[in-house]
Amino acid sequence: MPGVLSFIKDAEMACEVASAPELLAAENAGFRGRDIVFDSPAKTYGDLRRPLLAGATLYLDNYQELARVDELLQHMDSASIIGVRINPQVGAGAISSTSTASLTSKFGIGLRDSGNFESLIAAFVTRPWLSSLHVHVGSQGCPLELTAQGVKEVVHLGLSINRSCGYERVRMIDIGGGLPVNFSTKINALEAHRRDVVQDLRINLPVFGPPAIQCRLHLMRVPRHHQIRHQGERP
Repeated sequence: MPGVLSFIKDAEMACEVASAPELLAAENAGFRGRDIVFDSPAKTYGDLRRPLLAGATLYLDNYQELARVDELLQHMDSASIIGVRINPQVGAGAISSTSTASLTSKFGIGLRDSGNFESLIAAFVTRPWLSSLHVHVGSQGCPLELTAQGVKEVVHLGLSINRSCGYERVRMIDIGGGLPVNFSTKINALEAHRRDVVQDLRINLPVFGPPAIQCRLHLMRVPRHHQIRHQGERP
């Protein structure tokens, strides 16, 4: 693990972690601050305190974690980008076990559950330290159209938050993993897929025209399996 993490660090990539031991491994490999994204689904006070002290990007999974960070920030300062993971509830993909955007998926706050859209806006209005949103439709088996629909729902939430706050509170949206792997070809697979992603977002998400530029919403993508599937293979 240390060798792999050092290789990733030398390639100037960031690191996503989902537990305290993974955070420690990332720090030991030289990752610092916002180059670490911490987004485990169930975080204790201790789990939350450490990334806040490290200045890592931190995504909260539920209202209980929001309340815990409220308490922690009364006694400490943090340079972390802090956001909330959203379940856009746009439906499951072809593989139910790796789909995370159904009506009953357990990760993130369900956007379509009664009252949650308004509660999330209120959470941002009353917490100046919130500035980002995270969405993850699923890991494999999810078509680009489903991913784009999930992003569209969260962009709508982000723009609604900004209007309610009166300024650009949400400045970044983190698109989690789930981009499908292209198993059919080994040649230029990553570049072809990037073009597919851009095209699909432009078709299904018109906000990526001038309004998104004006609002300066930044997207962070975590491709995971797609990024590494063909590494080491010959064309």
